[in-house]
Amino acid sequence: ARFGEVLPKRIDQLFGRQDEVLVPERRPDPICASWSSEESISGQASVLYVCRQLLQEVVATVRERREGILRLQFHFRGEAVEPVCFEQGLVQPSDSVEHLLKLLTIRFERERLPERLHTVQVKVTAAMLLEVHQHQLFGHDETRADESFHRLLEQLSTRLGNEAVAQPALQPEPLPEEAVTYGSVLQRSVKSTRLGESSGEGLFVSSRPLRLLNPPVAIRVVSVVPDGPPIRFSWNMSDYTIARCTELERIATGWWKDDGIITRDYFQVETTVGARFWLFRDRTGTWFLHGLFD
Repeated sequence: ARFGEVLPKRIDQLFGRQDEVLVPERRPDPICASWSSEESISGQASVLYVCRQLLQEVVATVRERREGILRLQFHFRGEAVEPVCFEQGLVQPSDSVEHLLKLLTIRFERERLPERLHTVQVKVTAAMLLEVHQHQLFGHDETRADESFHRLLEQLSTRLGNEAVAQPALQPEPLPEEAVTYGSVLQRSVKSTRLGESSGEGLFVSSRPLRLLNPPVAIRVVSVVPDGPPIRFSWNMSDYTIARCTELERIATGWWKDDGIITRDYFQVETTVGARFWLFRDRTGTWFLHGLFD
């Protein structure tokens, strides 16, 4: 009487007293289009004409699903040569034939196609629902600006290679030099956070410097007591007097690491001339300069 019929039914199904029919979800049919002919074709113009027809076919299918293409796979087969296959990725889903054809044209500058083609196949290997944004009535349309930026990233990645255009990604590592890795923008998640947006008011000051020295540079530091904060240090043939210093921040790794436990005591310091640095002291008492606040 209190919970209705759903809860007792689910409890009976949990303990096997009542049957539970599982309805499997059907996987969507693969989206692909192919062209083949007994008479072979050659030349970039002819190949692009065929690819345009195939792209129009696959785009029409993804539009019916209200999706956009994230990754395409192209297969080119010629006479008496090995087939050429490659994938084309996108930063955000797209259903624009002209944009996909432009990326393919740029890709042809790097790929060497067979002289006489008799089969061309285009297959959608990844798709995602398209995000619908309402255009702004007044002011700057940020949606169009983001779309132009994403298309620039796609064109640069296509021309220079997937690994040439990278972005940082946070990693669950305590050491600052291992907390960020770089990967291709085409492999990133579509959801991203815009820089500069903050829920609070005022200027946000990062607790980590944007510029890290790799590896950290050993420096000479003068402190009041051996385990106390620094008051002066020397680096790059210059002496710096510290005007302000934050409290100690200890960063340590786990015992299961191959290098053992690494313990560092970090300080953010500001010199009398206004420069800010990130210093740390290791377990042996040696001081290092690890980062600079620009």
